[in-house]
Amino acid sequence: MPSKRRTKPNPSDILDCFGDSTEIDSKFNFGLPGEVPGERSTIACISIGDSSIRMLPDARDGLTPLQRRIIYTMYEYKLVPPKRTNSARVVKGVFAKYHPEFPSPIYNALVRMANPMVCRYPLLSPKGNFGDLDNGAASSAYTDVGLSAIALQCLKELDFETVDFVDSIDGQNKEPCLLPSTLPILLMNGVGHTKFDDKRIPRIPCHNFAELCDAILAKIDNPDLTSKELLRWCNGPDFPEGGTIVNGSDLAELYESGTGTLVMRGEAQIELLPRDNSRHVIAVTSLPFMIGPEFFENELRNLVRADEIAGISDISNDTTRHGVRVMIELKSNVNPPKLLEELLHFTSLQIEIPVNMLVMVHFSRRNAAGVNYAPRIASLAELIQCYIDYQSELVTNRIRFHLRNVYMLLPEIHELSKSESVRDIFSQNATTQLCVQKLTRILGISQDKAQVLALYNSFGSPTQERLAAASNSLGAYSSPRDAAVAYERILQTNSEILGIVKSQVLTLRNTFADRRRTKICDD
Repeated sequence: MPSKRRTKPNPSDILDCFGDSTEIDSKFNFGLPGEVPGERSTIACISIGDSSIRMLPDARDGLTPLQRRIIYTMYEYKLVPPKRTNSARVVKGVFAKYHPEFPSPIYNALVRMANPMVCRYPLLSPKGNFGDLDNGAASSAYTDVGLSAIALQCLKELDFETVDFVDSIDGQNKEPCLLPSTLPILLMNGVGHTKFDDKRIPRIPCHNFAELCDAILAKIDNPDLTSKELLRWCNGPDFPEGGTIVNGSDLAELYESGTGTLVMRGEAQIELLPRDNSRHVIAVTSLPFMIGPEFFENELRNLVRADEIAGISDISNDTTRHGVRVMIELKSNVNPPKLLEELLHFTSLQIEIPVNMLVMVHFSRRNAAGVNYAPRIASLAELIQCYIDYQSELVTNRIRFHLRNVYMLLPEIHELSKSESVRDIFSQNATTQLCVQKLTRILGISQDKAQVLALYNSFGSPTQERLAAASNSLGAYSSPRDAAVAYERILQTNSEILGIVKSQVLTLRNTFADRRRTKICDD
């Protein structure tokens, strides 16, 4: 066998792939920046600049700031399925209001979010030439895009005050700090970058949604499950184009440490040549993640020309939109299994995919420098726990929103707003925040009731339209008092909140679950 040459593409050049990035708030105990114990924290102590924040994934909603801004801009344009608009309009909207950098990275991110060969579960619904693994997309002026059903799950709770809004860069608009995503987008679609050295590049592979849901439900029932134990439910990465991961025995260590390497190969079968049963053909029907059939064909032709691989008489690319099929005709005197081994050894039919589960984590308090976030390499169990914590926070905020609405419908709250003690507190304090704090301390009422009293003070008695909107928060309860008692009970019991999270996950699983595409075995 000829000596091995560096003919395989560098994975850093291929894996421009997994998606983009974000940030992450967590009740999970990561510790403070610079105080995180263990080897993994040494990488986490890299100095943080604005570019790092923009690029590192945030495990709360699983989106980068740029992805978040693209989705939110399309939400403002009301591009719910099946509506679409010109991609250039979206790019200009994001550029003008929220992301004043070069437009080309915005369009590139948009294309990746819509490409089913890059995203396991695309966030956008494309129309037009969005390219493939070998060819780029058409200009933004010639493509249309809208939100997918997956993306709607990141937006549907915006109206319930579940996330905070901040000023945009120019201060002219408001944008959400996070999207209230009910899906584990980070693990579903993964993330990867190639702009910095390997220790700073997050590389998180995509996973099957149904398996993720099963792992999440198991983690809720038993918070002590380790990453290795979670592999009972989440078998491993699941890439859009299928393929086979051949080092399955390494997954437990990879998910525990957050770093490692996946050895991935395409699928190929040895068949008889239809026109000559004395000769064989190798039919490649699947390629590793981010390897296009044209790239593979050209790579193989170059190796044949350079006499690195012998015994091939012809190569044809019969790939269609229904699937990959590259036919490699062999000469009559060739041993097909031996040649297939050479293809795995020399070509991109088998590649190594680096994994570096680097995320931006947020902490409950700030360190001495006033920083409450830092990059950290997380395990699978930690990322799933972060998702559960964020969902619990979203449920809590949604219940509190409904509770405040229900308080507006209670007569005693209306009467309390007219009392002298309440009026005195508002007249003596300059800010609403101070008033709320004093109301909770002096009157002994909850923060939600104090916020409703602040609304009465600022805007007077609610209008009929506002009361009608508030009545939607009653849900299945017959009276505001019953609803208030039920919501207060939920907020006081963590198990009730986790029960709601489990119910949401089960509903989403039934809606979006699909079959696994990538096989996992031990070579």
